[in-house]
Formats: sequence, C-alpha cells, structure tokens
Amino acid sequence: MKHRIQVLVCVATLAATMAEGQTLLGLSLGAGYGGLKEDFNQGGSAATLLYSGPAVNIEAELIFGDLYANMALGLIVMPAVTLAGAVVDTTGYETNLGFDFTALGLGYQVKLSERLKAGAAIGFHVSGPSMTPPGEDSTKVGFGGYYGLIGVDLIPRVRYSFGDNFALTLGLPLGLDFSAMSTDVVVFGQPTGATSPAIVTPSTLQPKFFGLSYGLYLSLCYLFPSPF
Repeated sequence: MKHRIQVLVCVATLAATMAEGQTLLGLSLGAGYGGLKEDFNQGGSAATLLYSGPAVNIEAELIFGDLYANMALGLIVMPAVTLAGAVVDTTGYETNLGFDFTALGLGYQVKLSERLKAGAAIGFHVSGPSMTPPGEDSTKVGFGGYYGLIGVDLIPRVRYSFGDNFALTLGLPLGLDFSAMSTDVVVFGQPTGATSPAIVTPSTLQPKFFGLSYGLYLSLCYLFPSPF
C-alpha cells in the first residue's frame, strides 16, 4: 500500500506540473560504455559473468519544468565476456548484445547556470546479455528467450543546453537487479511446456537472478514542445 501511495503522489505531482507550464519532449542518441555483472552457480561453484564493451544509448523523455519522465535503451556491442574469470570465446556467435532497458524513470533536475542542469532519475529496468552460439550449441555459453534480470536503476546526469532545441547530456545509469523475467530455465532446443522460457547454456550454468549494470553515455538531445 505504501508503494502505491508513493506512485500516486509522483503521478499527481507530474500532472500538476504539466498543467502549470509547457511540456517538452526530448529525443536523445548517444554513445559510451556499458557493462553487466551477473551471478551464477556453475557445477556447484559460484561464477560471475562480466559483460562489457562500447555501447549506444537511445532515450525519450517528457520534461515538465524541473521534473521529467523517461524511457531509455542501452545496447552493448562488441563486448568482452568472461565467466568465472575465464574469457568466453564468442567467435561465430549469431547474436552477442547486451541490453539495459529502462521502462519508466522519474527524475528531478536543478539549474546550475543559464545553460547547465544536473539531475537524477530512478526507474524500473530490465537488463541482460543476448548470446546465441553457432548452431545454438548448448555446450557453449548462451542466453536467449526470456532471459533477463529485473530491478531498479538510478541515472544521474548533467545536461548542457545550446541553441533553442539542443543539449548535450552526460548520463551514468547504475542498476541493481534482483528478479527474473522468467524462472523457467532451459537450454537451446530443449522442449518445454513453459510459455516464456529463459534460455541459459550450458545446462551446468544456473542463474541466481542477481546482478548489477552500469553505463556512461554522452548523448545529443533534441528538445521540442510536446504534442501531448
């Protein structure tokens, strides 16, 4: 009940702010570096997956004065991957991307100067790697289907505006993941009655559904009056 009241208060505050002034829509595209850290059991021993590399970031936001709501997608490309300290050879993998999707973030920003603002948002997100070995080889490290971790993220940012419609944003998303999109874990090609299985290979790799995510992005944002 307490959480529901907090959400209602946030929504009511946003609605009141929207009614008082102009609402802006922002669309951003940026690049930087991102990473994932996820915990597993492998053959009875603890094993950590580290997945990091260059990344791109796409974001949409609604700005109501000093408040804003956003959605964002970070994609890690050309990653370096290690499991239990050993390098994972991803040569020939059909897919090899990391994702960090913020479904909804609510933030507040303060004005530091005429063009400089700093703020932070907190939101719900899903993150994880998507890795398909050659021929869906279930003896190699792989993740697919509905595999992903659910949690919360904090996204501090600094924004510098120039011109009437553009801004540069430096963002640092930090995520804590503690739940799963699906706990029905199978390997590639394994028949299952589950409607939304999470694919994890090899079969000796058992997820704990706990992890961290992080990123550092510099983005160009285009701002314009919202039609909403």
